[in-house]
Amino acid sequence: MFVIDASRTLSICFDDEHDETVMRVVDRLAVEDAIAPALWAFEVANGLRSGLRRGRITPSDVPRLRRLIGRLPVDVERADVTEATGAVLDLAIG
Repeated sequence: MFVIDASRTLSICFDDEHDETVMRVVDRLAVEDAIAPALWAFEVANGLRSGLRRGRITPSDVPRLRRLIGRLPVDVERADVTEATGAVLDLAIG
């Protein structure tokens, strides 16, 4: 298992970002599951929206990309509000 973030996921979606690194991630996802932080899905959705606004993808690309992302073997970590506002917040405050 390895960690994947939204930017690497979006690189899979945008043709102009396909490079050797992205292809290694795609190859790895073919044989291994990934794990992502709780915000991953929201960040990916925002990245697709930005891609639409900037003309990097078209509205007709969105259904295909939704299916692609939905089929990725990514386990999204659950965020617990009590934990985030408790110990995590305490650590952040210092």
